[in-house]
Amino acid sequence: MAKNTNSDHQLPESIQKRLQQYALITGAGLAAAAPAKAGIIYTDVDPDVDVSLSNFSIDMNGDGITDFTLRHYGYSYMGTFGFSSAFRTARLDAGLGNQVMMPPLYGYGAAALNYGTPIGPSGAFSPFSGFMASYFMFYSSYGGFSSSYGPWSGVGERYAGVSFQIGPNIHYGWIRMEVGSGINQVTIKDFAYDDVPNTPINAGDATPAAFKATMLMADDIADAGDATDLELSFTMADDEATVGEYRMIVHKASADPLLLADAEALPAARYTAMAPTGSDVITTFPGTAQDTDGDLVIPGVAYRCYVMSTPDGVLALRAALSDPSNEVTLLANASPASNVQATDVANTNSGEDMQVSFDPAPFESSVGEYRIMVVETADAPGFNLAAANAVVAGNYTQVAPSGASVNVLLPTSAKTVDGTFIESGTPYTIFVLSVADGTVAQSNVLSTSTFGITLELTSSLPGFAEGGPKAWTAEGRLFWTSDHGGEYRFIGLDGRVIDQGQY
Repeated sequence: MAKNTNSDHQLPESIQKRLQQYALITGAGLAAAAPAKAGIIYTDVDPDVDVSLSNFSIDMNGDGITDFTLRHYGYSYMGTFGFSSAFRTARLDAGLGNQVMMPPLYGYGAAALNYGTPIGPSGAFSPFSGFMASYFMFYSSYGGFSSSYGPWSGVGERYAGVSFQIGPNIHYGWIRMEVGSGINQVTIKDFAYDDVPNTPINAGDATPAAFKATMLMADDIADAGDATDLELSFTMADDEATVGEYRMIVHKASADPLLLADAEALPAARYTAMAPTGSDVITTFPGTAQDTDGDLVIPGVAYRCYVMSTPDGVLALRAALSDPSNEVTLLANASPASNVQATDVANTNSGEDMQVSFDPAPFESSVGEYRIMVVETADAPGFNLAAANAVVAGNYTQVAPSGASVNVLLPTSAKTVDGTFIESGTPYTIFVLSVADGTVAQSNVLSTSTFGITLELTSSLPGFAEGGPKAWTAEGRLFWTSDHGGEYRFIGLDGRVIDQGQY
């Protein structure tokens, strides 16, 4: 059954949608109805008609006169010794006084127009040939070849632009068709024309479209380092009955704005589908979500989101694309160091008395460097990430990631985060700032603190086993001794045993 409707552009879209649903049936399989007032007359071929190896007559205005004929014809032959051949052609032929819009590339035949292409007096039309596409194949035991050519070859669903006569007047319209691969199938879906003589029309005008999602808002809500950090909210379509599904799309903000045709062509991996829920939507993307280029959604890239409403197939036959969301760039935290410890190992009344150790970040690829920060314990409760990010160079000790646990002696010149030299007798608390690498992560993260440590000075070293050799280590800080039983001890200058065992 075909639905023939009049579109009044001055009515609200929701009212137009309801007016576009009435239909009449004729013996030719098409319905026509006189418009209530001037406007675009739309006819839905419902269901779509497969014209394979047959003809289909198109009466644009329902006056009983065939204006155009869609033809599909050809042959297939299978012979002996592996010989086979095939030929298929699709064409749209115009009735007397009518014409088909030609493509500039070929200079003849029926142009395969994209949605929105203007069709009007300025277009190039021809009454002689509505050639769309042809396919030829020949194979034998010695080899063979196949060829497909023409403006509709390999392009799928497109629109033909037409001009035709109603009495003495010329009217412009479009016919939506799809040519299958190898020109093996031709399907007609719908058509429309403008009731006002000599008035241009755009390809696809008046096709009932699904209602759009509105008020898109994108936000960075987490720090997983993937698309689960991206939250999208939007207001549901005004008439959700027209929507088959919502397709949520992530598009790089640096790229050109996304067009409806590009959104419709996206493979399933490059959008996230959601069924209408009857309410506004707040959701996040899966961690494996891809953007329109097929790249994973990651931190550090600016994005905009779109929502495409696919048609339900009854009230709406065409998709609709929302306006873009705000721009959002996901920020991921660097991975934190852990198990931060501090030990008093020397007797110099400086930073060299303090040895700091910690376990590396579990995801060290997110860390550009570690910064060891010494805070007076009295100030530690108020020391947070913002305060750590504000500490100037010279007031922390840098350590490069190595993939291993860190055990480092602070330099003599080491200072607290406030810029005072480290000294004995003052309680300190140690933090480690993981600085984001800028690629995997964009935000720094602060470790939990150590328990407080107070450096102490001792006046002398205790004695150890008599008769054993004694030596300074290469660093000049640790004292080595052993007795005749094969035991060794490493002793700090403050007199504490740091390590001992058998050798």
